[in-house]
Amino acid sequence: MATIADIAKASGVSTASVSYVLNNRHGAVSAGTRERVLQAMRDLNYRPSPLFMRKHARKSEVLGIAFTHPSLMMLTENPYFTLIIDGILSVTTAIGWDLIFFTTTSWTDFHKAMRAKCDGRCDGVALIGPDSNLGLIEVFKERGMPFICINAGKDLEGASTVDIDNEAAARAMTEYLLSLGHKRVALLPGHRNYPTSSARIQGYLAAMAASRPFDPELIIDGTYERNSGYERARGLLSRPASQRPTALFCGSDRIAFGAMDAAKELGVRIPQDLSIAGFDDIPQAASTDPPLTTMRQPLTEFGKTAAEVLLSHINDFTEMGQKTILPHELIVRSSTAAIGT
Repeated sequence: MATIADIAKASGVSTASVSYVLNNRHGAVSAGTRERVLQAMRDLNYRPSPLFMRKHARKSEVLGIAFTHPSLMMLTENPYFTLIIDGILSVTTAIGWDLIFFTTTSWTDFHKAMRAKCDGRCDGVALIGPDSNLGLIEVFKERGMPFICINAGKDLEGASTVDIDNEAAARAMTEYLLSLGHKRVALLPGHRNYPTSSARIQGYLAAMAASRPFDPELIIDGTYERNSGYERARGLLSRPASQRPTALFCGSDRIAFGAMDAAKELGVRIPQDLSIAGFDDIPQAASTDPPLTTMRQPLTEFGKTAAEVLLSHINDFTEMGQKTILPHELIVRSSTAAIGT
């Protein structure tokens, strides 16, 4: 029975080139080389083993993207998702693959449906900001589905992840606000079910540990959305003067936009009376009034890197469990200032 080495020798190419042809990696070899390899396979009556075919067959040439927004309207209104998806799309478009979206109202719903969704409609799944406490990883492993978690917020054993160091980023932002002379720095995180929120809370607490006394009532839970920022900021700014914060650290730019809405409605000047900082650096952050200080996440790069890693798993070039940490960056704009300025 002919082997890949026999095919390589007969066609005058390397075994790697034969593998590229077998894996349908168009562009990895020239058209002439591809035809020589195929002719050698015909001449030698080569047939890949069943194991090889199961391992390398492309059922769909589709990547799945999973997130918890129930409507396209919500998706288009939140650049956090669109920038990540743009990054994924730039990779899949270049190789001619398609995308399929799995959207649900909660990760619990997605977890219940996941076994049915791993039915061959896609070759791998990228999960954006997953709730890692639901056993999703076990489901993917059970179904033999390659997957990667984007912005998961913590190290997930056995899973490939792409993220920033959320704790370090939150600590850096809090330390920056403290360096401006602010003592009462409030934190408006996202929902605590998301590991990113928990990691950022830990970073905030680590920085605030150096600031005495620390008021735990300055951490106000909520969601990552604009209306949640508005409601929480309005509550904080309605407190007696001695209990109000002089700076708000918001767990997303959308939270910060809502906080700005509340401050302006109450006649609180930004940054003279209140400094506000966000997280993500979505495009609108630079055009708010005043422009928003924020912690930049490389959202598009998240998508690009995740797609590349996921494809490498699908093609068996790398094993699951790859951890990629991308850099964060403090972006200082005029929504923050030294206290009393």
